Amino acid sequence: MLKVLLSVAAFSIGFFTPGELFAGIPAKLTSVNVKRSNAGVSVDLVFDRPLAAKSLKPSFERNFVQFALKPAKLDRAAIQAVDGSEVQKIFTYPYTPETARMRVILRKDAQWAKGRISFWNNNPKSVRVFIKDAIAPGALAKAEKSLEAAKKREKTPAATAVAAVAAEQAPPSDAAPEEKDQQPRLGEGRARAAADQRRREDRGRHPAAGERGRADRPARRAHGAAVG
Repeated sequence: MLKVLLSVAAFSIGFFTPGELFAGIPAKLTSVNVKRSNAGVSVDLVFDRPLAAKSLKPSFERNFVQFALKPAKLDRAAIQAVDGSEVQKIFTYPYTPETARMRVILRKDAQWAKGRISFWNNNPKSVRVFIKDAIAPGALAKAEKSLEAAKKREKTPAATAVAAVAAEQAPPSDAAPEEKDQQPRLGEGRARAAADQRRREDRGRHPAAGERGRADRPARRAHGAAVG
């Protein structure tokens, strides 16, 4: 009798797909992988058991697109930022014991995403959500250059980085001699100004001496002419 029951059960199970077999049992969302490409942003949702992509129902709200993953559960919320796209971040969080949610948060109004989102099963346990957002070749090169610069900064020792910043802030080398020449010129100017001030003060204290000097000039010239 037991063999008959087992045979019947095995025969019945053969008629069900994996999704139908596990229908009603929450699948656990184990990982969320976000990747930016030239064509757009792909989000791979990986579960511990089969989940049909057709069960996802996107809704367009303000500046995000929301997916209810049901029946599915999630242990904790997570946010993943996206660079170089109209997609700003991917937010996943538990909603009820049998429902998890994913929000595709945009930099624009959610209407922008209509007609740009598609989703399918990579395999029975993985669902891919794709947001079409082609990137211009120039923007892609700029993003790659920024990423390369960031990697170099991470590898650069602190002392080298400080020296590099100091070198950028220093004046050009061809301007250095001119700056050096300004110091003696400034000193000479101050010395001349001080000497002029002393002469003016001396004239103020001895005005008669100045007058006598001017009065004696004709006599000295006459004496010189006679001697000559």
